[in-house]
Amino acid sequence: HVIIVFGNHDFWGCDIETAIPMAKIMVSELENVSILDNDVLIINNTKFVGTTLWTDMTNYGLQRADQVMNDYKFIKHGNSSSLRLRSEYIQTIHEFSVNFLKENVVRDYPDQQLIVITHHSPTNASAYRGKDRNFYVTPLEEILKNADVVCFGHTHEYLKTYIGNTLYCSNARGYVGGYRQNQDFDEMCLIEVKSK
Repeated sequence: HVIIVFGNHDFWGCDIETAIPMAKIMVSELENVSILDNDVLIINNTKFVGTTLWTDMTNYGLQRADQVMNDYKFIKHGNSSSLRLRSEYIQTIHEFSVNFLKENVVRDYPDQQLIVITHHSPTNASAYRGKDRNFYVTPLEEILKNADVVCFGHTHEYLKTYIGNTLYCSNARGYVGGYRQNQDFDEMCLIEVKSK
């Protein structure tokens, strides 16, 4: 089964409100493909919880994000091509996603496997250390502590580490062509979640 969680670049050139609903329609006839956007998918004994997550920018400058991040140039919000995305709106989506995670990162029964998939990094273990790091990382380890595995991307890094009993894994390839391409990308990366 293929599970897709949109990243910020998946919205580039699109309206943030319509991109995912349109993509869900496009894959609706494929039995083995699911797009998760603040959604839960249960396959056999495994619960997948997925969200783009975005990033909490309340402490780091909403206005600065508008100035330095390309998302605010390339993602539309509204029907007019002149309506640009604003960081205040992304903050609202982020807060909704955090509440979604709080409500859904719980097992429905004790031996259920629980996997969380986000795009933006939900952990301070992330190695990304750029000057605008807070636009890439929102530490949510306490909220995610019940998950068996948390997978994320966005920071263009390889990370496989445990925090408590939760495996955090990022294997994002990065941009093709060298710019911020992850040199540690493992095209054969496999995560095995053992039955409880």
